[in-house]
Parts: sequence; structure tokens; C-alpha cells
Amino acid sequence: MVLPISEVRRIVERVCARQDVLDACAERDLGYVIAAFEEGGLTQGQMASLTGLHQNRLSDYQTGKHKPKEYSVFAAFADGLGLPPAARQALGLDASAPAAAGIGVPQPRPGLLRTARLRCGWL
Repeated sequence: MVLPISEVRRIVERVCARQDVLDACAERDLGYVIAAFEEGGLTQGQMASLTGLHQNRLSDYQTGKHKPKEYSVFAAFADGLGLPPAARQALGLDASAPAAAGIGVPQPRPGLLRTARLRCGWL
């Protein structure tokens, strides 16, 4: 099910206003944050399409199978979902980065553009 951008923004704002979510961001517990967004109405598939992170990797973060450590993972998550400044700052990211700019714009996966270009004969 595709959610309108306005609904995604409402969910993100509502979930990120919770102190437990801000605390999880400060602890860089992306699994907890993903679970909170799911409770709020976003699926992992929707989060994956917005952030460019693979859905199975989001699942691994949520279950604790993997713990994200790379700055790029947190930045892709925050940018793709348009996290508000307080949540971005709690994650250790620049709070003034363009929040909400990534909502609705799938983030490219590394190597995906090159693969697409090869298939289309652009390289």
C-alpha cells in the first residue's frame, strides 16, 4: 500500500516526537526506531523504498541480527524518511540537513545506477 507523502510526514513527526524514540536515536538503536515506525503505520518495505536501505537489512536491524555502525546508514535512514532535527541530532547527524527532502524520493543503492546504465547500454 502506497501512503501519501503527507501521511508519511505525519507518521514520522508523531513517532519522532516520542521520548523513547529520541532516546533510541541517541543510543543509535535503529532497530527500536524501525519498530516504532512500524507501530506508527510504516512498513519495512515503505521505509526501504524511501531510504534506499534493503528491507532485509532493516529487518536484521530490528531483530538485532545486525547493528548499523556506518554514518551512511544513519544518514540514508534520516534523509529518506525526513527525520526532524531533534531526531537527526540524537543520531549524531547534522540537525540542519534537509529534513523531509528525501520523502518519496527513493535513495539510490550503491552500484545500482551503474548496473542500470550497463543494462541500458549507457556506459
